[in-house]
Amino acid sequence: MKLLNFLGFLIGFIITILIINYININNSKKIVEKYSTVADIKSITTIPSDTNKFIAIDSFNDKIDNKVNRWYDNNKINFFTYLKQIELVPNGINADIINGAKIDSIQLNGPNSYYFANNTETNELNEFSIYFAGKFKGTNYTNNILFELIGNTETINYPNEVKYSQSVVNLNFMKNQNNNFDIIITIGNVVYKGLINNIDKSSIINNDVINFYLIYNASQITFGINKQIYRYKIDENAFKVKLGSTPVIINKGGNLNLDLYLFVYYKTAISFTDIQQLSRFTYSNLSGLETAISNTPKCDVLTADNIFNEKLKEMEINILKSIEKKNLDLKIEPSIDIKPLSIKNIEDDKMKILNWFF
Repeated sequence: MKLLNFLGFLIGFIITILIINYININNSKKIVEKYSTVADIKSITTIPSDTNKFIAIDSFNDKIDNKVNRWYDNNKINFFTYLKQIELVPNGINADIINGAKIDSIQLNGPNSYYFANNTETNELNEFSIYFAGKFKGTNYTNNILFELIGNTETINYPNEVKYSQSVVNLNFMKNQNNNFDIIITIGNVVYKGLINNIDKSSIINNDVINFYLIYNASQITFGINKQIYRYKIDENAFKVKLGSTPVIINKGGNLNLDLYLFVYYKTAISFTDIQQLSRFTYSNLSGLETAISNTPKCDVLTADNIFNEKLKEMEINILKSIEKKNLDLKIEPSIDIKPLSIKNIEDDKMKILNWFF
């Protein structure tokens, strides 16, 4: 009887251990599988809206060829050229994983501007989106054009005269008298300014990674710095932008001291979900999350979102503090719509601040 009792206890103990082990294994699988299946890795580590993407360059793969001074896009079809060799430098999140492309004093020249048009017959630009991720280290210049597309000269018929106007698309980080930044957007013959003013340099300079994005469609322009979003209404009197043969430019004149991680151009106005995905794609590569998911099955990557959001929150707080201080100093009330400014008009100071949470 004692032997039977002992055997019963032993069998029950073994069965209990097996059940506990089975539960632990399945729980572990749930955590790993949720983030390590092909579909879920793709959702983190690939650039979204691939069908609408025209060109993308990044420092995550071996696409920079200093032998011929070309930075190829992900499909190795299009490329940007440069005059001096690009140095690859460690990123600030995980220096052992991915390098950034140091483009201080380097201008990147891409394909001819008309390739970026929506209508290939008329070369008209109707909508587009651009996204930049990098480490912004500052500048010694007043005008700092991060991105530029050059259009054809347009004829404007006035009642008593005919004028010719240059058509251009650019994004200018203008350093003001406080050594902070007024961000000015030009689309066609209209300058959009007065909304994104006096951005504190400390909120964007020397952060591990900063995200800038510009989305343009027929009704509005949206510009974002991480989670901070600004909008302009499109000037109804502006003429349609028709792009010319001048190459697209990143970091005009090499004025910006920037370690570039990722640039993407879409021939459509992408969604905020896509912006969020681009940010996560950038961070997952810089942090080595992609490698961890692929090579370490025990890796609990549930913390990746928390780390990512903490980084964005820290940069967001700095930007908001700068803007709130400016509002208090100037006693500016937010307005519903910000109208664009023509080149000759007085600057509009009204500001609208929208928070969009990743």
